[in-house]
Amino acid sequence: MPRSADAPEGDGWLLCIVGRRAENRSDLVILDALQIDRGPVAVVKFPCRVHEGFHGCWATAQALALAADASAPSPPDNPHNVLTSTQGSSP
Repeated sequence: MPRSADAPEGDGWLLCIVGRRAENRSDLVILDALQIDRGPVAVVKFPCRVHEGFHGCWATAQALALAADASAPSPPDNPHNVLTSTQGSSP
């Protein structure tokens, strides 16, 4: 991932998922791409195992906000979550 929008080629961050099978969890290891030999800049310890086939893509905060707005549910006809079905209940 580039360090900034105008960073030269190779200047950025290397993100790797590391499986900790004995602990049944994973780490996200973040390395400075120009100084990999110094080891991780940060390690995010997930409390669960991330599957080895996991993949994704990067998105800007603006793109995420637009996607969230587009997928927001319409206001319900029943805004107070009042039980309207009596199925399975006794009168």
